[in-house]
Amino acid sequence: MQVGSVKFEGIGPFYLRAVEHARASALENTIQLTLFARIEERGQSLVQIETQMTPGAAAELANTLLRAASETAREIDS
Repeated sequence: MQVGSVKFEGIGPFYLRAVEHARASALENTIQLTLFARIEERGQSLVQIETQMTPGAAAELANTLLRAASETAREIDS
């Protein structure tokens, strides 16, 4: 896997087209979230995007992702 870099500039929000893989790990008092996304300018290579967040923000994100995944699965099944 080739890893590039992404530089966010200007006013957000910033949209990543397709996240192929994600992982999270605990680092002292924060959670590090790493996303691997396909960026148009990088062709087929995945770009690694890392961010850190508080445990509370990580828990909120996890809950939101679980609800969204559940809703999506129900839509696919119907």
